[in-house]
Amino acid sequence: MGDLRYNVLGKSKKNLLFNPFRVENWFRRYFLPRVPPDVRRPGLFTFNPIGICVTIVHSLRQLSILNILSPTLIKFNPDTHSTYTQTLYQIVFSTKERQPVLHTENRPQLFKYIYGILKNKNCHLYRINGVEDHLHILTSLHPSIALSSLVKDIKIASSLHIKENHLFPDFTNWQEGYGAFTYSVRDLDNLIEYVKNQVEHHKKITFRDEFIAMLKEHNIVFDEKYLL
Repeated sequence: MGDLRYNVLGKSKKNLLFNPFRVENWFRRYFLPRVPPDVRRPGLFTFNPIGICVTIVHSLRQLSILNILSPTLIKFNPDTHSTYTQTLYQIVFSTKERQPVLHTENRPQLFKYIYGILKNKNCHLYRINGVEDHLHILTSLHPSIALSSLVKDIKIASSLHIKENHLFPDFTNWQEGYGAFTYSVRDLDNLIEYVKNQVEHHKKITFRDEFIAMLKEHNIVFDEKYLL
């Protein structure tokens, strides 16, 4: 049997460029069903939506994926079932210039969208919450996912989602940079409660003071002029 080749390029290139998640939908709908059952398993593929073109090559003896334009678009993870990790992160980032634009009524829709991004990347979301000017995301990190790439993808995709659906009319963008703090799994219950109670918490403390306290707790050296 010869190789089966797909090239996600051509008429749909414009749409993929403006909405990169369409390439993931294409991949899951048209390619994955044709992967033989003996090699298809959860976690086999890690999908990064930042890209617009990929060529997928499948043969009887070898399954390989070749990227044309984006080297991080799709990765093949043959050792998923022999890798065991527990990486717990609290990710924190603000709106641009800490603008208080994330109004209460549409936050659940934003949280649901970010949950979908994490689920597609095999990351387990324990809790997400926030107030008018920043978000807290408590999640595990899949071993095949780079933290910086994950945060970048969340910011880009959620920013597009906010603007396309007019969730927050005054939203312009997310702040450059982020905070990411690791914790023991023993702290999970307390962390969930902490993120859950963000609204009450910020009646007593500003985001800036909260973020400085987190940096000091984790012994991170910082310059205040570069804070979020």
